[in-house]
Amino acid sequence: MSKKRTKYTSAFKTKLVLELLQNES
Repeated sequence: MSKKRTKYTSAFKTKLVLELLQNES
């Protein structure tokens, strides 16, 4: 279960980064 949570957190961070990049441009 912890493995699944790590994957979810990773995807969440990636989404945040992508949104920040879009805001910059």
